[in-house]
Amino acid sequence: MRVTRRDFLKYSAAAGAGAVALPQLLGAEAANASPANADCIWGAFPDPGVSNPTTQQVENAITSFESLIGRKLGMTRHYIRWDFAPIPSAPMVWSANGGRVPFMDWRPQRMNGNFVKWADIAAGTQDTYIQGVADDFKAKLGGKKVFLTFNHEPENDAANNGPASTAAE
Repeated sequence: MRVTRRDFLKYSAAAGAGAVALPQLLGAEAANASPANADCIWGAFPDPGVSNPTTQQVENAITSFESLIGRKLGMTRHYIRWDFAPIPSAPMVWSANGGRVPFMDWRPQRMNGNFVKWADIAAGTQDTYIQGVADDFKAKLGGKKVFLTFNHEPENDAANNGPASTAAE
């Protein structure tokens, strides 16, 4: 079965409405369950509404959204460029320490707009950097869960200063 992006968004909206209603249907116990240890984790990207938001703006967006839906998010989404510093970001550490699972989109685009080529990453030229980021996650999150997606929308890169890869790669 093929699902279009539009259908995915419709289904996600319906699921989100169910997530909003769930605490009211199941009571406070469900609303206060530990989301980081659940089999199914509901999450969101509460957009702070500004470019280059401060840690406090991200935290406020998350807690405001949680107040709106009446429950803590199980997962928080974070969009991070390749050489953003620090990784994990302060909002990711805050989220993990608050019992949420940070979900990072790691875009292979540098802060200056240039892309790190997938072929270079595959050839190992970035291994030392990647290992350092992994070590920082381990040190700062203390074994807490984190999810990572690499270049979550690669088809959009061509419109943004050139692709990091080709379809063949």
